[in-house]
This record gives sequence, C-alpha cells and structure tokens, in this order.
Amino acid sequence: MIARKAAARLPSPMALTMWMTLMTLTALLNSCMPQASLPELKSRPEQKTLSIWLWQGNGMEKLIEDYSQLRPDIDVETVYVRYEDVVPKLLSSFASRSGAPDLVLLDADQIGEAEAFRGYFHNLYDFGADRNRYLDWKREQAELDEGRFLFGLPADIGPVAIAYRHDLFAEAGLPSGREEAAEALSDWETLEQWGLKLRRELDVALVDNVTSVYTASLHEYSTQPASRSGSGETEKDGRLALIRKAWDRAVRFHSLGLSAGLPSRTPDWARGAVEGRYAAVIGPSWLHGAMKTNAPATFGKWDMIRTPEGPSIMDGTFLAVPATSRYPEEAYALADWLTSPDRQLDGFLQSGNFPSTPRLYGSPELSGLQDPFFNNAPTGQIYTSAVLHYRGPAIRTEQRVRTIEGEAAVREALRRLESENADPERLWAEAEKQIAGH
Repeated sequence: MIARKAAARLPSPMALTMWMTLMTLTALLNSCMPQASLPELKSRPEQKTLSIWLWQGNGMEKLIEDYSQLRPDIDVETVYVRYEDVVPKLLSSFASRSGAPDLVLLDADQIGEAEAFRGYFHNLYDFGADRNRYLDWKREQAELDEGRFLFGLPADIGPVAIAYRHDLFAEAGLPSGREEAAEALSDWETLEQWGLKLRRELDVALVDNVTSVYTASLHEYSTQPASRSGSGETEKDGRLALIRKAWDRAVRFHSLGLSAGLPSRTPDWARGAVEGRYAAVIGPSWLHGAMKTNAPATFGKWDMIRTPEGPSIMDGTFLAVPATSRYPEEAYALADWLTSPDRQLDGFLQSGNFPSTPRLYGSPELSGLQDPFFNNAPTGQIYTSAVLHYRGPAIRTEQRVRTIEGEAAVREALRRLESENADPERLWAEAEKQIAGH
C-alpha cells in the first residue's frame, strides 16, 4: 500500500487578504515610529585616575569626595606625603620619570624652591587661570616672568588670631571679655605681662609653644617696609633680620616661662588644652579649626581676639600641576574647582582654611560667621579684618631666603629649645648657618 502525502491546504482567499492587510499595517506603523524611541547603546566614558599629593590635616578631603560624586569619570587618588618630603619626593619622581602626581599641594616656601625646576610644571595661565579671582599678593607669590607664568592656584591663606581661655583669664584677674581684652592688648609686651600674671596666679602657661609666637611674629609684615626690588645679599639680609626678630621674641617667651612646650596638633597638645595647661593659642585659622577636632571637651571655654600690633597672615597653599601629569587638563579642572570661591568657603567652614578669594570677604556667610566653639566669637569678622588690613609680605617670594631646609632649621631649633632647654645662642648659630647656606 503506497502512502500518499496529504495535499497542502492553501489559505482561503479571505485569510490571505487579512494576512496581507496585517503586514501592510505593521509596515506603516514601523515607518511612523520616531527614531528617538529606539534606545541607543552608549559606551561608558573612560575612567581617569588623578593622583593628588597632600599632607595630613590639609582640610581638602571632604571637598575631594564631593568632586568625585560630581565627576564619576574621575577617580581621585589621595597620597599623603610629609610636608618636609614633598619637594624632595617631587624631584626624585621627576628624575626617575615615575611616580609623580597629577596635582600637588605646595605652600609659598615650597613654591619658591620649585621655581628652580619650572620646566617640570605647567603654566596654569595656559589653561585659562583667572588672575582676578585671588588676592594680588597671594597670586604673585606663585608668578614668574613678570606675571606671565603661574605655578599654582592659590588654595587658601592663614590669617592669625589669638584664641584664649576666657575662664582662665577671668580667674587670673585678666581682661576676659572679648571687647575688653581686644582693647587692652596693645602690643606684644602687654601679652607678656598677661602671661606673667597667669603663671603667677594660676601656674598656667600663656601659650602652647613658642613656635606659634615665632610664626605669628615672622608673618606680621604690615609694619615692615615692603621690598619690591633689588636682589642678592641685601634682600637675603633683610629676610634674616625678620627671622632673627621673630626668633628673639620666641626665645624671650621661653625664658619667661610663658610656654607649655607642647607642639601643635599632638596628643599632648590636646591633653594640655583639656587640662588647662595653657591659656592661649596664637595661630592661623586652620590651627583653630584643628582645636575643635583635637580638644572638643573645651567647647565654649575659648574666645578670640586679633593679634597684637599689626595683622599676621601665614602665606597658605597652592595647587600645582606637574608637567609629567598624564591628564593635565583634568588635573587643572580639579584644582580650579577646589579653589573656586564657593569651594573655598566650604573649606573654611569645614576645616578653617581661609579663602584667598576677595569676592567672599563681604559675604554674610563669611564676615557674619560666629563660632560657638569660641564662645560665639565673630571669627569670620576677625579673620577678614586681618586680611583686609594686611599689605602683603615684606619681601617677595623670589627674593626670600625661602627654602624648606632653612625654615625647618629654625623650627627644629625652637623644638630643642623647649624639649632640651638648650642654649638659644648656640641653637641660633646652627640655624643661621643653614639659613645662610640657602
């Protein structure tokens, strides 16, 4: 029996008509659909890693975290380098052509030392840096070639003030109210007398350490003649005279027993604040910011007034882009963002780094700031007033004896003065040799 295949059933004319109609409608619908409704696959942007060198306690960490949230395509790797090691490590990385950062934090003295290696840094004016954003004297510290080359963007400055324990002042019979104390503090000799009374009445030191006295004195340039020309030994001798004057004042405070001998931002320094072993901290805004973190138990016991005689301002820091950076434009964009007025205001509120951008000085967020930690002292007004009355450094950066080795020698001598009670004249002679050698 032969099997037969079943005959194929052909669709009926009505079914064929319906099928053709459906296909026609589908084609029409597809032709009418907008192209935008079709999803496009986009490739993810290239992830770029920027390495930034900072030193501990710089106060930029939170801002960098915020930037990473805004720029998911940028991964910022923070590397902490000891202050004294920054320039040597930079030079080593340049020589070996490896390990250099994309962005580095430098202070004014480090900028001065790096000028000898300008070929290893980008001119930030090539990226469009705004010369009108910052204080003139601050920006000029990082300029070369009559203002045509910019080493770094000014990140902050450090106006100096005196934080004092109003409770200890009152107990010793000293002016303890803010206005009363500010009016009575006419000069450094008055501050010495206050210290002697504190020691006599309470056996309490006036200041935490004499390095703070030296630093405040050295940067009190408002009454010094502003030297804007000349070079060589005359300028070098002028800088040496300023250092010696500040040194002598610090040594005098030590000899009178007015210092607790506690280095700033150490565990002993924090314990000394809590235990009331010293009654004042003469320092820049960022050091007062560190007091809140290091000695929170002293909340409300402090108040704040200006420094004696003229305003004192520590130079502050800059952000520079080495020429070896793999992503120089991205590194500059980060530096520009970190030094913008709004970010500098955030940095001051978070860590005490005072802005280098004059646009902020009249803003109520800054000038109207009161700090509960310092008994609601008008800290914004105190710091801003110091900046507005400051003429700028007496000697320009390129004319200064500015190397880290020289400055470190003085700080080390002061440390030995307090820790070993070493002979101050012998210490000065040793430090002077290092200063003169640079």
